This record gives sequence, structure tokens and C-alpha cells, in this order.
Amino acid sequence: MSAATKHTDKMQRWFGTRRFLIPLGLVLAVSGCRSFYDQTTPPPATVGVPGAVNIPTVDGITPIATPPPPAPGAVPPPPSAPPNPPLFGFFDSVGMGRAADARLTLSPQSIVAPVGSEVVLIGGITNNQGKGAVSERVDWMLSPESVGEFMAVDQSASCFLLRFPSNRPRKVNNSYAISSTTTARKAIGRGTATEQDNVVVEKGQTWVTVSSPTDGVSYVTAFAPNVPAWDLRKQNAIIYWVDAQFSFPAPAIAPIGERQTFTTVVTRLSDGSPLEGFLVRYRSTDPNAVFAPVGNPMVEIATDAEGRASAQIYQPNPGRGNTQIQMEVIRPAGRSNAADRRLEVGRGTTSMAWTAPGVSLDVSGPASSSVGSQASFQVVVTNNGDMPLQDVVVSHRVPAPLEFVSSNIQATKDRDNLQWNMGQMAAGQSETIVVDYKVRSSGSARNCFSVTSAEQVEDQACIDLNTTEAQLELNVSGPTTAMVGQEVTYRISITNRSQSALTGLIVKNTFDEGLKHAVAASPIERDLGTLGPGETRDDISVTFQASRAGKLCQTVAILGLGGAETKQSICLTVQEQTLEPALKIQKRAPSTGRVGETIIFESLISNTGNAPLKNVTVIDTFERGLEPTRVSDGYKIEEDQLTWKFAEIAPGQTERLQVEVQCKEAVRACSRVTVTADGDLMMADEACVQISQAVVTPPGVVPPVTGPPTVAPAGPPATPGPVAPGTTPSPPASSQADNAESGDVLSLRVTDLRDEVPIGGTVVYEVTVTNLQNVPDANVVVVVTVPEGLAPTAGGVGIVAPSNPNIGQRVIRFNPVAEIRPGESLIYRIPIQAEKAGQFRSQIRVTSNGQRRPLIKTEDSSVFQDS
Repeated sequence: MSAATKHTDKMQRWFGTRRFLIPLGLVLAVSGCRSFYDQTTPPPATVGVPGAVNIPTVDGITPIATPPPPAPGAVPPPPSAPPNPPLFGFFDSVGMGRAADARLTLSPQSIVAPVGSEVVLIGGITNNQGKGAVSERVDWMLSPESVGEFMAVDQSASCFLLRFPSNRPRKVNNSYAISSTTTARKAIGRGTATEQDNVVVEKGQTWVTVSSPTDGVSYVTAFAPNVPAWDLRKQNAIIYWVDAQFSFPAPAIAPIGERQTFTTVVTRLSDGSPLEGFLVRYRSTDPNAVFAPVGNPMVEIATDAEGRASAQIYQPNPGRGNTQIQMEVIRPAGRSNAADRRLEVGRGTTSMAWTAPGVSLDVSGPASSSVGSQASFQVVVTNNGDMPLQDVVVSHRVPAPLEFVSSNIQATKDRDNLQWNMGQMAAGQSETIVVDYKVRSSGSARNCFSVTSAEQVEDQACIDLNTTEAQLELNVSGPTTAMVGQEVTYRISITNRSQSALTGLIVKNTFDEGLKHAVAASPIERDLGTLGPGETRDDISVTFQASRAGKLCQTVAILGLGGAETKQSICLTVQEQTLEPALKIQKRAPSTGRVGETIIFESLISNTGNAPLKNVTVIDTFERGLEPTRVSDGYKIEEDQLTWKFAEIAPGQTERLQVEVQCKEAVRACSRVTVTADGDLMMADEACVQISQAVVTPPGVVPPVTGPPTVAPAGPPATPGPVAPGTTPSPPASSQADNAESGDVLSLRVTDLRDEVPIGGTVVYEVTVTNLQNVPDANVVVVVTVPEGLAPTAGGVGIVAPSNPNIGQRVIRFNPVAEIRPGESLIYRIPIQAEKAGQFRSQIRVTSNGQRRPLIKTEDSSVFQDS
């Protein structure tokens, strides 16, 4: 046995005993051998990330590219260095670099890099199973003809007491360095705030960084002296340094038929000066998008003295389209010297979109119809372009046999000419206009529609309709809305338009399940008997009960015409009934009185809803000239006001409150009652009395004995008072309901609470806006305009409304209410100052998103000279 072998056996026995652990720990503690468990000091922030740019190579060389910051979640952060391995795990890999199957690896082996940056080269020693060898020496060398130098070297295994000084990892000089493979996986940071650009060094690998301030080539050799196989212990890497940076053009959009120029700018990275003579290759992915002047899908343009390379793209066959354009920046061969090779130094992409406006019309409807019947046509207008259209207008001239009845979108009518203003239409948007006609005469009609826009695009579509004389004319009329449980009645009118009597006619009614007939299920039939020439039967009716919510339809048909039939459909929108209270108040009193007389004011508070009113408070006030003397039981004096409180008023219940007052002076005086309840309900009413001077009785004349003052008989209930902003009570029944103006979604009711006032008095308008539909409406705006002689109160004092008013001269404009829910009412109480005597008419105007035309009401007021 040789002395070396004996020495080796002795060392293995020593290291195999536990006696070795304690001295080894002391050695590690004082020797600075942190490489068994610590990360190395990270290299400078300019270190490149090998292999991080996934760009195809040209001639096997990776071009320059600066990887963009990864999108959130697109690139997972590199793993951090794992926990330090046990000390004995280190010895598992010691000596693997000397195994017969050990080999040296190097990455990357070819790369293009910008001057001034640092390229990280990673070398490793592994066996055939891919297991890394730790603490193995790797030498790094730059060939003499290379540019650049080594900047930093892996010193993570610098345990000086366990290795010869010559094996210590270090940078020997600018072209020679020594490193050692790591004992654990770790991440090398680049000094940035993010960990996503870290370089991961696996166990058994080591690294070095190279940089060059000038153009040229660095030839790097990595050498592992302990790897036995000569062909596996050396690897080479080539770094092409290029002093260049580039700016690619942004995506472009142009109308069809236009040419677009794309410009790439190439400059020096070192000083920003332009680079002339570099090549930029533009490649179109669309065969119909080619480059001038020869019309090829690919072109190479050399940069000019300003470093700019421009290419013009166009379409041989103009049309809408989106083209991807690939760009490559190429350093030509022999630029610095004859040995320089052609290099692709960067890639990018952009896009070119050709757009155009477009519009199309499509018309559908019946091919034939009979006189007296209703014919419906659907007109579909579509923006089939890829840009918005402005001022879209659909026009139509009604042909002679037809008479326009209605359309789902409001039309502007000028005799037989119709127009629908569609406004702006987004790209791809479609709108459908449903047009209903009454067939008035027989013959043929060509129904044509046309569409135009501000962009001067247009289209036209036509459909032919044949009309024939009808034997019968059918008309079904009835309500279109109802509540669940409500009964609805429809009247049916049938007219014989032929010249002879018709016999054997049958009326057949087919109705939806939610319409409940008192006698039979759908369908029901009735024999008409004989209908003479020109005779009309209008004594037929049918009654249903709406049993469920939704849209419920019925179809009435007249049979017995030799296979033909005349029919008409009508639909009913049914809404669920909701349990909620409804507050109704009425204030009444004599209209006249004399000073010294006693009169009675009476307040009636009723619950007209189907749920109890909770926590009801009644406040009664009296103006100057009236002095209460007796009051109904249960009152309290709160803040100098008569107050009654009720815990609950049941549905259908009415509370009657009376106050006896004495007339104190000759004025026109009013008493006002205000009622509030849970659910933000608040209503008010008032009654006024004109008090005249007392009758002076001549001396010796005994005045006649009169009975007590009588209470004025109950008249129609007054319009409810204002509701606090933001509340949504159900509108109470009122005699003014018939005066409501109804629109597409909303109804408008206006009441003058004081229709006769003296000069200097206050006219009070109460405006109620109600959503009649089962969908919300938005942006409700109320505008009140008063004539000369009336004026808004100063600063809007006394106005109660769900939004703030803007007052200018004689116009009060309330800020928009964002939303009004189905069945909800908005109530505005607006005091107006009377400036001079006369009759005046004010205008109230309401608009909203759902109203295609404004709702407009007028209200007359009378102002008299107070004598």
C-alpha cells in the first residue's frame, strides 16, 4: 500500500469519527467558511440574465433584447435560496468532480449584448444523472484578442482553511479568474427592487460576469481541472458586444386606402448618436399588406444618417383588416472590420389597422295583408363598420295602401314621410325599429327604408306587400296594464266589409295561462250567427282576472271564412301588488266668516293602502286671524303647534280631527295640517277662510239668532303635500289624477294648492312625477317656467324637492334625480311669489332617459288686488 493510500485511509477514518465535528465547527466559526450555508454577495445591478430573452436566434446567436417587466402573474418570481443543507449533505457531493462521468457545462454559449452591460456566464460540473459536484474549481479565461474583462466572480465557496491558497476563488486579473461550484441552490440578485430578474444558480454551479465598453467579441473559456475527461472539462462562450439601441414604431390606425409609414430609429447606446447603415427588416403577416415600392411582404431598409429606417405599407386591395408587422434590427457584416459577421441585434412587433365606417339595413314583414288589418315590419339598422357613426337617421315614405299607426321608437312625421333619429351608434351596434301600419286599401306596395349618417355612409332596403280586400274587420280594445288579482275587460268589434251577408262565423279567443276566465279555460269560442253587409257587432266582451305577474297575451280570431281567418293579438303587462300603506288627508272648513264668529276646521286622515300606517303624527297650524278655542281629544301642544299622535291607522280607517276657532280680524287666513308616518310618508293640505268685518247692529235692533257655524261639506280630496326628499310614497288617489300627462315611462301631475292669491302672496305648485313602468328610469329633470307677474321666491325659500334647484330669472331647474324606481313618485313643492294682479299660466316640463319626448303641463293661477 502506498503512502498516499495510507494517508487517505487515515483521513477517511478521522473524518468518519464524531471527534471531527467539534474541531471542524470551531474552524468554521473562525475561518469565514460561510460558503457552506450563506449566499454570495450579489453582483452589480447591471448583470444580464442569461437565457431570459426568448427570441429566436439568427445563425445560432441570441440577439440583443431587453426583456419587458413581466405582467402580474405571468412570470413567477424565481425561488429564493433554499434553507442551508446539513453539513453532512455537503460531503455527499464532495469529490464528484473527479468521477469518470463528470462533465463541465456552460450557459449561454453564444449571446449578443449591448456594450456596458454585464453578461452572467454560469458553469457547472455534473455527472450523468445530473447531480452537481460541489466545491470544484473552475478556471475562467478571456482570449488575448477578446474585448472586455471579467467583472465579478463567484466567491461563495471561499473556505480558506480547507483548500490550498491557489484554489481560492478570486479574480486573478481582468482576463483570468478562479471560482468554485456552490454547495447549495441560491438566487443572485441584480440590486433591483424586484426579485423577478434574479439569476438562479443551482447546487454544483458557479458563475462569472463579463462586460465590455466597446464593440467587439469576447471569447471566454471555462476549464475544470479536476474533470478527468479532456473532452468534457472545457467549454467556450462567445459574447458579441454591440453599441446599439433601437426604438420600434407604435401601432397605427388609418382609413381604408391610405398608406402608412413605419419608422425604426437606431442609435448608439453609449452616447445616443444615430447609427447609419444598420438594416431594419419589416415583415407583414398579411398577404394583402405589402411594402412600397415593389409590393413585397418583406423589405429591408438601411438606416440613414439620422439612424432612421422607414418603410411604407399599403393594401393592393383596400379593405378592413388588421396586420401584424414583425421587425428585426440587423448589424451588417464587416461593419467594423472584415471579420465582423452579420448579427440580428433585436426584434419587435407592431400592427396596422385599416378601418372604415359602414351601415346596413334589413327589412322583414308580411308579404300580404288584408284591408283593415294591421301589418308590422321590422327594420334592423346595423353599424357594420369598425368605428362609431354619428347622426344616424332612418327615413321612410309610407306607400299609398298603408297608414302609419305607431313604432317602438318615436318617429318624426311630415305627412307621409317618417324619420327615426338614432343618434350615435357604436361599431357593431344594431337597433330594431318595429313599425305598425293599418292597411287602408287593396293593391301592391313597395315598402322602402333608407339610412344615412354624418360619415356619408348609407344603405337602402325594400320589401313588397300585396294587400287585398278584407271580408271582416276586427278590433280588440282593452287595458294594457294591471295588478295581480285585478279584473280586466276587453271589447271586441267585428265589421263585415263585404257586399254580402256572412254566415257561420265563430269568434275564438286563445289566451295565456295567467289570464283566468270565470267560466272556461283557453280557448273559448262563440257563434256569431249571420253578419249582414256593412254590419258591425260591438256588443262582445270578455273578462279575465290577472292571476300572475308578467306579460300575458290573448289572440282573437274570426273563423268560418273558407280556411282564412282574421285575428288580432293584444297583451297585458301585470305587476305584483305590494302591501304598503297609502296616506290621504283632507282639510275642510267654511269658505267665509266674520270677525267674532266661531267656525270649525276639520281634518280627515285616511289610510287608503293595504297595510297599516305606523307612528302617525298630525300637526295643525293656523294663520293670523284665526284663534283655536276648542280641540278634539288627544291633542298636545308641541312647539306652539296642535299635535296628535297615533300608533297605527289600519287600512281603510279614517281619523277625524276638529278644531273650533274664532275669527279675530278681517283677513284671508288658512289652516294647514301636515301628517307624517313611518316609511318617510308626509302629506299636507290646507283650507282657507275669507274673514270680513262683523255686522254692526243698529241700536234697538235685536240681531237674529243663528245656529252654530256649519262645516263645509266634504269635497274632492285635496292634492297631497310635499314628501321629504328621497322618499317614495305611492301617489294617493286624487281628483287631479285625470289631469296627469303620461309618457313612455313617466306621468306628470301639477296641482295649484292656492289658485287665488293677493299681490304679494304665494302661489304653491305641487308637481308629482311617477314611474308608470316596471323598469327604473334615470336622470329625471324638472323645469318650471313662470310668466311675467310671477317670480320664484328669493333664493328658493320654501322649496321642498328631491334635488336642489337652480334659479335664474323666471326659470327653476332642479338638478337631475339619478334614478326613479318602478311605481315611485317624486314630489316637488314650489312656492311662487305673486308680483301683480291678473291671470297667469306657468309651464312645467319633465325629461328623463326613458322619455323620448318631454312631458309638458301648464297651470293657471289668479292674482287679485287686495283691498
